Parts: sequence; structure tokens; C-alpha cells
Amino acid sequence: MDLSNLKQNHKKLISHMEEKGYSKSYIHTVRIEIDRILLHEKENSWDSYQDVYRDYESSPHSKRSLLRKATLIGLIANYDLEGLYPGEHQWHTSYKLVVFLILIFH
Repeated sequence: MDLSNLKQNHKKLISHMEEKGYSKSYIHTVRIEIDRILLHEKENSWDSYQDVYRDYESSPHSKRSLLRKATLIGLIANYDLEGLYPGEHQWHTSYKLVVFLILIFH
């Protein structure tokens, strides 16, 4: 999985979230997830963001925790792959996000 765009541009996502008034704790959570993805990219054989999620799914997590992770990973994937910022689009109608959520909550 090519994460070069995320590496180069993730600070724009964080800045956007700050400008839009997202809470500091949520921004921190997004930042932690981005850092985790970038830190572990070489030691994992991820081909997609679904694989990133499946790493969480393969270890003990509650359904609620997995839903939070899916939301975070979906937000990051939409930004990285589609250039979509949160709060400016109808996330629930994004086709790729819907497919992603269907795949992970089968």
C-alpha cells in the first residue's frame, strides 16, 4: 500500500480539522491512528485500508471499539485516497466508505 500521500499531507488534514472546530481529543485520536499506520507500514503486508482495519479485527476488541476504528480508518482513507476532508461531504453516502463498512461488519 502506497502511503506517500498520507505521509506528505496528513498535516493538512489535522489543520483542516482544527479550523473546523473538531475537539482536541478527536484530532489527537486521528493523529494517533495516522502515526500508527505510518509507523507500522513496513512491518505489515497491508494492501489496503481494509487490511489496516483487519489488524484490529484479528485481536480482541469490542464491536464498539471496532466501529470507532472503522470510522477513523475510513476518515483517513477518504482523505488519503480521495482527497475528501471530514465535515465537507456526506460521509455516509460515500460509496467507498459504505462498501468498506459492509466488508468489515459482515
